Amino acid sequence: MRQKIRAWLKRKIPYLIILTLFLFWALFFFWPRIIITIHSGEAGVLYWLFLGGTETDHVYSEGFYVIAPWDKMYIYNVRVQTVLHDLEVLTNRGLPIQLKLAIRFQPEYETLGVLHQEVGPDYINTIIVPDIDSVLRRILAIRIRKIFMLTKKIFSRKLL
Repeated sequence: MRQKIRAWLKRKIPYLIILTLFLFWALFFFWPRIIITIHSGEAGVLYWLFLGGTETDHVYSEGFYVIAPWDKMYIYNVRVQTVLHDLEVLTNRGLPIQLKLAIRFQPEYETLGVLHQEVGPDYINTIIVPDIDSVLRRILAIRIRKIFMLTKKIFSRKLL
């Protein structure tokens, strides 16, 4: 029996070496897609290519994960973040007002999968900044109108 195994191994050794080298090459090539590290202050959302898409009910916390190379783990920063943004608002008289904003936000950890599925990784520029812009434009339009009405009253009183 041992003789048969040795004879079979001698015949197949070149094929086994080529197969082993190919497996090591594939492991080396796909290593960054297979081995995922989620650092502190981050969370991951897994996209299964063949098994149903984005996993919305489970968010991966910090740690070390092994996934299939055809699947993709999206890493999100779940700490409090600040985005600097410049905004130009026109008054009702056409005067430009320049605002420099510091927008502070933090994604909700439990709903990160839904955020990824519905909006995507660029949620800051897709949802947060445009929403802040629209709210500020609406509020400033009302406030600026009140300020102009107030200053108009003050000037008319001083003239009389």
